[in-house]
Amino acid sequence: MSSVVSHLHSDGFFILQNCLSLSSCQEWADRVSAAIEQSGSNGRLQAKVADQPVTYGSRNLLSIFPDVVQLLALPVIAEACASILGTSYGAVRGLYFDKPPGLSWSLPWHQDLTIAVKEHQPTKQESVQESIDGFSKPTVKAGVCHVEAPTWLLEKMLTVRIHIDAMCDHNGPVLVQRGSHRAGKLTHHQEPCLSEITEIHCSGGSVMLMRPLLSHSSIASMPDSNMHRRIVHLELSSVEILPCGYSWQSFVPVAFSGV
Repeated sequence: MSSVVSHLHSDGFFILQNCLSLSSCQEWADRVSAAIEQSGSNGRLQAKVADQPVTYGSRNLLSIFPDVVQLLALPVIAEACASILGTSYGAVRGLYFDKPPGLSWSLPWHQDLTIAVKEHQPTKQESVQESIDGFSKPTVKAGVCHVEAPTWLLEKMLTVRIHIDAMCDHNGPVLVQRGSHRAGKLTHHQEPCLSEITEIHCSGGSVMLMRPLLSHSSIASMPDSNMHRRIVHLELSSVEILPCGYSWQSFVPVAFSGV
């Protein structure tokens, strides 16, 4: 797994090809969809298409479908995560996104800076340096408290994106600014030079490993696309106990015993 570690350090991302069979992808898609339907409004993302509600994601996947962490036990994923985070880490947030036919969306260039916590801590006067490197900018998303995490913590985290469907130029792929994570938190997110942009294409069942500080965006599907773009997004951390009185909203331990 030395190539995984090397690419994560230099580029900020790496693709593990064909981790799940297409039949396994469909099974997981059905299980996730059933859990979201049973969850009511708990973090569900919905929009209307032809006056009918369409679910295109969930923000609280760990709470409504805890079994999703079983995906991290797949040998190739487990070995890759352990090579980056060590043999003991935890899943701290789970999201699910789709771009179904007739409903798409895009995201501007950004970094994944926020983490889900049990509660916000009382505000205090902060120095300029603390406001950059400490916990800051409290928000509430889907009923869950979030804060912007310090750089040192984000550098000890890893995002695992399991692609249920193939991702290509038709169904709204992710774009990344290769190597941007090495600059830490960016103060602005204007579109990078074309030479720095990589459009991510991968097959269904592939897994993208990504550093949270990697600057990335997502474009909308083509208007005539009849494809889904379903992704299970799991955020992992090798740090279980947070400082400053903060606690993860969820910390599901994952132990690597070798494969």
